[in-house]
Amino acid sequence: MKDFQLTPGSLSLAEIRAIFSKPKDFQLSLDPECIPAIKASTETVENVIATNKTVYGINTGFGLLA
Repeated sequence: MKDFQLTPGSLSLAEIRAIFSKPKDFQLSLDPECIPAIKASTETVENVIATNKTVYGINTGFGLLA
């Protein structure tokens, strides 16, 4: 099993294909540096929900589901 750390903005198409073709061969983890951005995006979505705003893709769906 290969340890593979997911780092935002650095995943290549070859890496995606390798992981997709044999997912059981990989142990995936997130780069700890991305945690603040994840928390910030979570707060943004929570704010949208709390203020009952309509935001495309958050509470409307996407494309034909909107």
